[in-house]
Amino acid sequence: MNMPFADELMGNHVAEALVRSISVALPEAHLTHLRAAPAKLDGQGLRQRSDVLRDALLADIPGSYAELDPVVRRAANLSPSFSGWLIWPVTSAVATRAVQENTDASFDSALELLSVLTRKLSSEFAIRILLRHDPP
Repeated sequence: MNMPFADELMGNHVAEALVRSISVALPEAHLTHLRAAPAKLDGQGLRQRSDVLRDALLADIPGSYAELDPVVRRAANLSPSFSGWLIWPVTSAVATRAVQENTDASFDSALELLSVLTRKLSSEFAIRILLRHDPP
């Protein structure tokens, strides 16, 4: 059995699905960083691809955790393509923004949101961001 290549797991099709999903949740957003992300995926490993998409998502939805959270929740509820490998960079964005904000409210909300998203794909890597920030 052959292992899939990184571009098969998280290639342009995933980046495009992420754009579609976020567009459903936030139709007024231009998503210029997410739209440009596929050009940055070539030659990258799986983790790096996830990081490129995470950074693009965070750039396209600037501000506080409270601005990112409802967009992710709407995408999860409204977009049929919001599943699979695109969840990895989304969970990473959620955890990253919560840690940057560094409030109990954002941390608790991120934990709860990760529990919702892990039903679509494991939040294993994102939860590590939160654990490193606040081990107890």
